[in-house]
Amino acid sequence: MDRPIVIPMVLLCAFLAACSGGATPEASSTTPEATNTPSATATPLSTDSTTLDAVVWFGGFKLTLETAEVVVDDGLPRVDIQTLFANEGSNNARLNATLNLSSGGRHYQPSLSDQELPEVPGKTEGRGALSFTIDEMFSLDDAVLTIGNPDNNQAIVPFGLDGALVDLAPVPVRVSGQATGGELRIRARAGELRADIPERHDQVETEHLALTLDFDITYIGDHGGGYAFSTDNLALTMPDGTTVAVDGGPNELLRAGTTLPDQQVRFIVRAPVAGTYRLVVIDNTIDERGRLRFEIP
Repeated sequence: MDRPIVIPMVLLCAFLAACSGGATPEASSTTPEATNTPSATATPLSTDSTTLDAVVWFGGFKLTLETAEVVVDDGLPRVDIQTLFANEGSNNARLNATLNLSSGGRHYQPSLSDQELPEVPGKTEGRGALSFTIDEMFSLDDAVLTIGNPDNNQAIVPFGLDGALVDLAPVPVRVSGQATGGELRIRARAGELRADIPERHDQVETEHLALTLDFDITYIGDHGGGYAFSTDNLALTMPDGTTVAVDGGPNELLRAGTTLPDQQVRFIVRAPVAGTYRLVVIDNTIDERGRLRFEIP
């Protein structure tokens, strides 16, 4: 396969003007349709490539955006963003995200035929590229990449000096100690807040985050049939006193006097998240509860 040809933007502008008879072409788009706001004067691209070195998290992937380069392939200009895709989930997956590249008030949609979204096995990495069809109005200097739709948490990467990076980096939560409810004893070991759910390769809705807690659970009773532990045996009390049900967690049979280590439970909490929380363990056979208090600063 022939390698794309990188050309200076001055020649690119001349080429496009000659092909279009001097008219300003609209940006190519895929559904949804690009919404471009024309400006009176085209601003030539000042550089043909730029180093990004930006890291963002989205949909169960850690994305390292390395470089952005203007290229021409089969006469059509586009931007290729070389990207390292690290799959933080356990299953094979491709990035599934709404992508938008903007510059000067104009919006450019992905070039699906050029884009390379690798299928990445769980807990491994793969290389690929995010590609967008552009026109002569595009400038790398003020370009902004938005990953995600407005209903969910969006990652935002400004290419130039203006604008703030929104990386959606996971945040560790300090939680430790134990609580006993009836014949169930829970010991918490760590926690994490993040804007996505790696095991489902999902993105959390806007103004919410996923709180995941690592814990061990012990059945201190002596019933020979054990204890059927499920997500119904856990809950989370929010700083305002409301209770949140489990979004994802274990369903296991606990043997008498044994501990099930290295479990995780996930809750979807409203942001901002600062305050005092209580992880609740519930023995619903005798309706007794224990509470483990922790803080999120």
